[in-house]
Amino acid sequence: MKGIIQLISVVVVAGMLTVISCRKETKGPTNNGTNTSACNGKMMCFKLDGTLETFDSVVCKKIPANGTSPERYRLTWETNNASGYSNIEIDVYALATGTYNVKSGPYVANDAAFQYYIQGGKKNIQGKSGTITITTIDNTNKAISGTFTVTADDNGTAHEITEGNFVNIPMQ
Repeated sequence: MKGIIQLISVVVVAGMLTVISCRKETKGPTNNGTNTSACNGKMMCFKLDGTLETFDSVVCKKIPANGTSPERYRLTWETNNASGYSNIEIDVYALATGTYNVKSGPYVANDAAFQYYIQGGKKNIQGKSGTITITTIDNTNKAISGTFTVTADDNGTAHEITEGNFVNIPMQ
């Protein structure tokens, strides 16, 4: 009888542990609900003509004013491998949170720019209009986050960049 009680006790405890460990945890959204392709830290994501593109090891550099070009933040991703050189640059000609209009230059304070390049004529996408929003500048952890939407051109071919975001990009 004692063995049966111990066996029942083990089964009950095992059953309770299974129920507790399998309980679904309810979490809120991982972003503010406006971007379905939210990235984790050090990443940039966007949809290019509806296709999701993600890039890791993105950095933010503060570039000082030079001649008529105002100081700015540059978010950049680049690679140089067997396929050749590729890069993305987002320039915001300001050093504060806010929304900045994309244009094709020349640039003045509070403008923004977007460029996506793949060597060998594969891509040379230049932003023509849209917005880049810096939502957070975290000076303590040296990181920057934001969103963007851009209408762009690649030698006469129009492109739409939507649901763009960058999260906790390290500032150098």
